[in-house]
This record gives sequence, C-alpha cells and structure tokens, in this order.
Amino acid sequence: MIPNGTHMGKVVGFGLGGLENGKEHVAIEFEFYELEGAPRMTWYGYLHTEKVFPRTMKVLREIGWHGTDVSDLTGMEELEASLVVETEEYEGKQRQKIKWVNSPNGGPAYAQMDSPAVKQFAAGLRGRIAAFDQSNVAPKVNGKPVARAKPRAEASDEIADDMPF
Repeated sequence: MIPNGTHMGKVVGFGLGGLENGKEHVAIEFEFYELEGAPRMTWYGYLHTEKVFPRTMKVLREIGWHGTDVSDLTGMEELEASLVVETEEYEGKQRQKIKWVNSPNGGPAYAQMDSPAVKQFAAGLRGRIAAFDQSNVAPKVNGKPVARAKPRAEASDEIADDMPF
C-alpha cells in the first residue's frame, strides 16, 4: 500500500485505452521508486470530452511529453512526476488513486521563452502593470505606505462616510 501524500514516481508503462467504449484515455503506470518495494500505480487521463481533455493534456505537458500524436507516446519512458496519492471511497470500497500529477519539481512546468519573445511579451504588459499599480497598490516611501491624494470630487459625487477608499 502506498501512503497517502506526495511521492516521486517515474513512468514505467503507458498506452491508450477506452477506444471500444468511447471513454478514450491515456494510462500511465508510475513506479514510486523512493518507496520500499517500488510499488506501482496507474493514472488515467481521459480524452473523450472537452471538459477533461485540457486537464489530461496539461498533465502530459507538465511531466514532459511534448508529442502531438497520442498514438505515439514515444518519449514517455523514464519521465518523472510528483504524484499525490489519496484514498477514496468508490462503490462502497476504499481504494487508492493518483489524485494529482505534477511536474517533478512539484509545481507546474514551464518552457523558457527566448530573449526576443520575453522582451516582446514584457513590453506588452508594461502598460497593464502600470495601470494595476496606479489603481491597486499604495505607494511606499522607505517601505511605509504613503497616503494618496484623493481626486477632487464634484459636489454631487461626494460620499458622506469616513471610509478611506
């Protein structure tokens, strides 16, 4: 039995299933190599609906599969993941399940953008960041918040309360 919690696992088997019943899925067998006896458990990522497809693809990308053809899962061998195992009740029986599959570093994986792409992306956000700071973050001097001057309100726009915002 695998203890509930987060454990490292490596891919030792994979394939497609559910083609005969319309519940197509990717099955990935993980070996919990850090646990005594290196137990194994299979995670199922479903592909048959628009609701579940994005989650399955996110998992495949996070653990490092970058293919585009699920009939060819080459590259899955030896991939690792941070796996969250939980016990749940199913049809009146307790069973263990891989609840979450994350990148090996425990968080979502990301691809590095090359320098020109980073600069272009950042340039596009500068105005939005400035607007956010202007409207949401109190300015600070020496680490202490500084009161903002309130814009002059028309007589009809004034609110008669003592709220600072």
